[in-house]
Amino acid sequence: MTTGPTPEIPGPQAAEENAPEATATVGEPSLPELNGPARSRRGRAIVLGVVACVVALGAVLIVLAVRGDESALARAHEACLPDGADGIRLADDDRTLLIDTQGDDDLVGAEYTDVACLLLELEVPDRVVAQIDSTRALDGRQSDAWDRFTATWSYHPDSGLDLLVVED
Repeated sequence: MTTGPTPEIPGPQAAEENAPEATATVGEPSLPELNGPARSRRGRAIVLGVVACVVALGAVLIVLAVRGDESALARAHEACLPDGADGIRLADDDRTLLIDTQGDDDLVGAEYTDVACLLLELEVPDRVVAQIDSTRALDGRQSDAWDRFTATWSYHPDSGLDLLVVED
């Protein structure tokens, strides 16, 4: 029986001959080529980094979306009156703020310091605050608008200030 030529099996010397040549110049360190486990660890690290960035971005967008749904009136109410207060309440899905201060004939009502805090939080223009401050009983119901808000109010010493702020 005749057999064909025996295939040549490359030895360690042949592997060195077929290896890519290093291109480092004198004085420069050569970097090993990433193969096998080192390359897969690097790839996993990159993928995990990208996933972490996507998750973080998603969390930020969710927070912004939730905060964007909350009305400015609700944020001001929470900032000034976290435990609530007599004479001040939100209505109409937090798009209306009703304020009723205590007058001479009232037993309860909002404190003017709470009203001032709300007006500051809502960044009510000075001209509107000046109009509210100077309203007399004879003036009847007054109104003004700014940005995305409309306010109407009246004042009488017996019933105090009644202020309605609506967020459009």
